[in-house]
Amino acid sequence: MGSGSLSPPDLPLVARWHRPPGAIAEALFRDTCGGCCDCVRACPYHAVRRLGSEHGELAGTPAIIPVEAPCYLCADLPCIAACRTGALVPVAVRSVRMGTAVVDRDACRVAIGEACDYCVACCPLTGDAVTFGDDHLPVVHPAACAGCGVCVYECPSDAIAIVSEHNPGVSPR
Repeated sequence: MGSGSLSPPDLPLVARWHRPPGAIAEALFRDTCGGCCDCVRACPYHAVRRLGSEHGELAGTPAIIPVEAPCYLCADLPCIAACRTGALVPVAVRSVRMGTAVVDRDACRVAIGEACDYCVACCPLTGDAVTFGDDHLPVVHPAACAGCGVCVYECPSDAIAIVSEHNPGVSPR
């Protein structure tokens, strides 16, 4: 999975939501986060939100749902600065790892001959996380991808998803 691009049979379980930048390991996060939602109020893009009742025991805890509002990786990461419990810990923007984007190459508009550069052009980690490969299709570089979800949000063909190994908010694509 080094290229960050997968074909449909290879697609893993994808995260429908993930924790905000700087989140500690999920089990510890659940024990540490008090549900105050200071991080929710601090997010200028309204990307950090409380999970709803459909998430059972996780309801009320902060998360990002990329298809609704991605994380734009603010330079000062105000969500982390607002966290008083230690559930979100300081991290440099280029070190944020909430998950990794994967591209369904068969669903990508470029694969069917249409011009599209949304995923590359909109990535907050310009030129590092998503680039075009030799075949002109987008390639995700997992070591650089923050899993912010901006590419997921902007993709006109729904060909991108975020994979997060430690995230309980996963379901088949």
